[in-house]
Amino acid sequence: MLFGLVGKHLKHSKSAELFTDYFQNKHQYYLFELNHIQLLPQLFEQFPDLKGFNVTIPFKESIIPFLNEIDYEAEKIGAVNTIKVLKKNEQSFYLKGYNTDYLGFLYAYKEVLQLEHRLAIILGTGGASRAVAYALEQLKIPFIYVSRTKTNNKTLIYQQLSKMTLRASLIINTTPVGMFPNVDDKLFLPNSLFINKSVAIDLIYNPSMTTFMKMAIENGCKAYNGYDMLKYQAIESWKIWELL
Repeated sequence: MLFGLVGKHLKHSKSAELFTDYFQNKHQYYLFELNHIQLLPQLFEQFPDLKGFNVTIPFKESIIPFLNEIDYEAEKIGAVNTIKVLKKNEQSFYLKGYNTDYLGFLYAYKEVLQLEHRLAIILGTGGASRAVAYALEQLKIPFIYVSRTKTNNKTLIYQQLSKMTLRASLIINTTPVGMFPNVDDKLFLPNSLFINKSVAIDLIYNPSMTTFMKMAIENGCKAYNGYDMLKYQAIESWKIWELL
């Protein structure tokens, strides 16, 4: 059976490696780079045997109008990262969307998230940030978004970060800044953001040590990358595709 990952830039991805190891040549997993989500229907024309796929930056939200059905959690989150493909006939496909990112986040950082956190800061407002926010809501951890532009009362711009440094004990980067191949790119964050005994989580897993993580460690934080989250969300995808 054929599965894959849909995104715009996939040179950084280790999903194919992870899935190939698990599938042990029983199934195939391709990387499908699309310049625009509108090209999705052409993917089914080219690969009519596609049974399911994961979705990554920047299509986790824009793919929703292409779905026939969306799972409850994915609808609440407003972002999708796993699709199950049900073929109705030779020309028609039925797509159901799910979100396994929030479960991957909960499982990967379970011990860290069980600590008492006064406030979490989520860097970024894309599809991954929505999944993280949903997970934090389940744990009743208060949070605030930080973005380049202010969109609502729960969003700060980066220049306002210093106001939150004394309260925050959990900082989560959901942006692609610093991801391979642009490993030297960094967010302009105040050192005071990383107070002692804070925890920093970067959802990026390539490179394994990001500029965000280095800055956190240099300022007394414990820092974690996103590889475990990748693995756990993959396991949940396999369950959806009935491979587990």
